[in-house]
Amino acid sequence: MRTSRTFLTRLLPLTLAAGLVAACGAQVEDPESAAAAANTSAACDDPDISGDPFAAPELLSLQADEALADQVPAEFRDEPLVVGVAPDLPPINFGKDGEQRGYEADLLRAAGQLAGVEVVFQQSQNALQEYGAGQVDGIAGAFTDTLERQELGDFIDYSTGSRAALTQKCNPEGIESTEDLCGLEVVAAVGTVQLAQLTDVETPGSLLTLCEEAGLPAPIPVQADTSVSAITSLTAGRADALVTGEPIAINAVKQSEGELTIAYVEELPVPVGVMLNKDLSGLTEVLAQAYQQLVDDGTYADIMNSYGIEYGLLDTITINGATS
Repeated sequence: MRTSRTFLTRLLPLTLAAGLVAACGAQVEDPESAAAAANTSAACDDPDISGDPFAAPELLSLQADEALADQVPAEFRDEPLVVGVAPDLPPINFGKDGEQRGYEADLLRAAGQLAGVEVVFQQSQNALQEYGAGQVDGIAGAFTDTLERQELGDFIDYSTGSRAALTQKCNPEGIESTEDLCGLEVVAAVGTVQLAQLTDVETPGSLLTLCEEAGLPAPIPVQADTSVSAITSLTAGRADALVTGEPIAINAVKQSEGELTIAYVEELPVPVGVMLNKDLSGLTEVLAQAYQQLVDDGTYADIMNSYGIEYGLLDTITINGATS
């Protein structure tokens, strides 16, 4: 590797592995009541989010743009850009048929093709640690761009954040917006921005601030050690809702076999991007221009939409767009 930087653990990866199936609603002993509850459940108007969470569109092959390729630093004309990724984080990043897929991987690969740069994805259970040790040039994992993280690397911001509320099927609490979470027990995993939004008034998108301004009681945070245990808390009825990002919510619903639903999704004014080492600023500038071309010609939206992503799409790509 060309670089070696000190690793700081304040980076927050987005991880979720869900494959949990649990019953929804209170158990009843009377068969007729159980049948009536089942009929009611079957008739609820949950969004149709189903299918293979590892589905991917046809892999793109784009011709290099000479104007962009001419700006690429010489070292990357002969050797690849190595990016660390988590092995299975659909629909963001995941392995399929020997290729790294997902909307984030597809976008970065396409930008690299336009710039004439080979992008190699290095799967790891701890890509953040490898980045800190200088074993990879950058990391991809739908990271929120913050001023603190910009001290570690430069962000190519390709979307804005989102907040989705997951509930048990049929949305028993009738949650339709963030204000509906006020006063409810809401679970989130340790190390996620969503838990910070439940516990810290200074975090952008804070639910504590939102509920206070609305004159409503604060949500009751339920802290889970991992995203898997957060799902367990929700399906077991130990929380009324789970908050996470839209991509992770889509994956969770697909893997829940009908036991979870997305109550709502909202876009948040926080940038999300791929982080590259600060020593590679020349390449970062070129790749950002390549991302912008993908936006302008519609390829960007096609990729995002093909993975079910509808919120947070941008018209303008920025570098280090976080301002707070």
